[in-house]
Amino acid sequence: MLPSMRATLRAGTIAWWSWALLCACANDSASSTGSTVHTPTASTDDAASSSATEDSTTASEPAAVSVLFVGNSYTAGNGLVDLLLALADPGTLDAEVITVGGETLGGHLATPATVDAIASGAWDMVVLQGQSVEPLLAEDGDFDEAALALAELVTSAGATPVFFETWARAAGDPLYAEPWYGPDPAAAQAKLRAAYQAVADASGGAVAPIGDAFERAWTEAPAIDLYALDGSHASLAGSYLAACVLLGALLDVDATGRSWPEGVAADDAATLQAIADALDEG
Repeated sequence: MLPSMRATLRAGTIAWWSWALLCACANDSASSTGSTVHTPTASTDDAASSSATEDSTTASEPAAVSVLFVGNSYTAGNGLVDLLLALADPGTLDAEVITVGGETLGGHLATPATVDAIASGAWDMVVLQGQSVEPLLAEDGDFDEAALALAELVTSAGATPVFFETWARAAGDPLYAEPWYGPDPAAAQAKLRAAYQAVADASGGAVAPIGDAFERAWTEAPAIDLYALDGSHASLAGSYLAACVLLGALLDVDATGRSWPEGVAADDAATLQAIADALDEG
């Protein structure tokens, strides 16, 4: 868990350069939510308390938490960062995004514009998301080498690297026939968890345990479909769960009682919020 930090929120997600949000294949194309956000109704007492303290807290707000997200369609899909911005309190998060469909950490490391963005010193944290099977295919150490090299760039620029632990494929995916992936989702998730934790430990970074939240939801809320039709990318509910986890990992803030997007049922949103918060407490 990273220390709680508060900051100025920029509306929407800002992409770097004209190549951001490119897609390597049709299944990697990302969609923006562009949907209504549901906000829990505050009680009369809460509203009065907020009004009474607003003037006294405005002058003492801390500096902004500035976060750069580097990843692919798992980060871009369903407007994940926009979901996170909607969850965060106004004035608590400033986020920018570099995503390329199907990209690996090694591919990002080899892209000068991405390296320059990381090295700019503009960030408090940089979230690094690898390609979905990259950590499990890297027998030659490519994932570890790229992850650690990017993390070194992040720390040299004065920021904290946060690794976006991805989720295993949905049950029944053809990849489960491959020995290197794992016979079932739990086995694959264990491998992904170990790979991301290892590079975080080696680099002095942190992990946003999004894949662990998916795993918990498989058993605690099996009726909530976390996957898109391809069984790889997240559904809107899955991306919302990821946003709830990121809220805790980046801002040390609970998701419970916060807003949720149109397309996710209120009861499902409450369940996903609780799953994310339980991971943070653990």
